Amino acid sequence: MGSDSHLAATTIGAARATRAAINLGFSTAARNADRARLLDDINALELRLALIDDRFERLAGRGDDQYQAWRRDTVTKTRDLAVRARALEVDGLIEAHHRRRVAALLVTIRARIVALDERRAALRDRRPRGATSVCGSAPHVGGTDYRLLNAPAPWPEGEAPR
Repeated sequence: MGSDSHLAATTIGAARATRAAINLGFSTAARNADRARLLDDINALELRLALIDDRFERLAGRGDDQYQAWRRDTVTKTRDLAVRARALEVDGLIEAHHRRRVAALLVTIRARIVALDERRAALRDRRPRGATSVCGSAPHVGGTDYRLLNAPAPWPEGEAPR
């Protein structure tokens, strides 16, 4: 009987160790998946930042509903990224260079959104709804400043620029 109890104790000990290893494996796998997801989200937001830089005027000129939906989506994604990066940093699963990359990305996106908001405000001030352009009754179209059409030439009359 003594040998049976030793066998049972060994089996129970092995089962506990196996269970702990399995749980540790799942926990580690889940954390690694979170880290991989975070890095994918960093890449996606960097792509979004490149699109903002590339299509700045088009984004600023979008309709209000479209722009607000895009802005909310971008702000939500950046906040989620900041929260997850902080959680992974606390757990020690994200390296310092990735944390700095996230911080730089968040600051840059915030600055671009502020710049887009300012540009939209400037466009709205220049093109109030229902207003007409300076050169007559035609509406102000496409951001063209019609005041430049009526301005004097920057060179003396009769001399063409070279």
